[in-house]
Amino acid sequence: MNNDMASQYDYSISMIRAMSMVAIITCHFMQYLDIELAWWFNVGVQVFLCISGYLYSDREISDPIEFYKKTIQKILVDYYVVIIVALGAYWVEAKNCINIAKSIRVLLVCDTLDGGGHLWFIATILACYLLTPLISSLYNRVAGKGVFRVFFQTCMMTLLCFILCRFYFYYFNPAMISCYIIGYALKRIEIEQSPIKENTFKIVFVIIGCVMNGIQVIHSYIMPLSIVTIFSKYWNVYCDYAHLMLGIGNFVVLHSLLYNIRYSGHLISVLKITDKYSYDIYLTNQFFILGPFSLMKLTPWIFVNVVIIGSIVALCAVIINQVSRWLKVNVLK
Repeated sequence: MNNDMASQYDYSISMIRAMSMVAIITCHFMQYLDIELAWWFNVGVQVFLCISGYLYSDREISDPIEFYKKTIQKILVDYYVVIIVALGAYWVEAKNCINIAKSIRVLLVCDTLDGGGHLWFIATILACYLLTPLISSLYNRVAGKGVFRVFFQTCMMTLLCFILCRFYFYYFNPAMISCYIIGYALKRIEIEQSPIKENTFKIVFVIIGCVMNGIQVIHSYIMPLSIVTIFSKYWNVYCDYAHLMLGIGNFVVLHSLLYNIRYSGHLISVLKITDKYSYDIYLTNQFFILGPFSLMKLTPWIFVNVVIIGSIVALCAVIINQVSRWLKVNVLK
């Protein structure tokens, strides 16, 4: 990347974020329709985590407390605006899906609601943000020492993440947190300013993703592989990390393809809107597709239901964004 372009706002990130948002919403519709492709479209979540790590990688964290205050507020204010309304609705209209203990766990961000299972993401991204000052400190120690040191440190950190989540912090999926770490590392690899090595490692990520997901496709849809059968106990873990590499590979390929595109003023305006509301759209969309408040049977026509749901989700996202902004400015300032 040349310095002139790097100094400009990277609209390719906004484009990838918008595409990921569409993929996640599509995944939820496919889940309702029991379409197997839903599992593949939910890779948008991994891409989201990768984007977050990538964007935070070159930010200086001089005051960790202030960093925590801003990032936690950014995530939790919108979350609580949604979840308080959702809990009220469940207690009134879906009492069989809620109880006091579950309500408390949801408020503590360690459980989700029926039809709101996607909210597991909140605890995960909070964990990533809480780890960011430590991650930054560790990568700063190898800054300027070459791409291989960054790559080796990334491997060690993802291994440590696996061990800690697997044996101590059971609520978290280590592959998800590793998406954030690898996204963070991708930017650090770029900062090392070694284009040949940078591209080599990015190609390696893509190849590993293709191989791992190719094995999964063959075993799951074409013919069972004997070696996979032997290690069947760990198949779900393998699939988690194959999906991790699919998300990383998608990010690398899309960023490489979209980075040098000239974006029109109209498209930039659209991307600014999706940047602003994508998180709130994520928070709300699944409630209207799955679970007790699904609108998928509102009319006999699926397409009409999809359009209605899309409109309601967009409206809710705008309201949530405005309410959250008001709270941040006037109450939590």
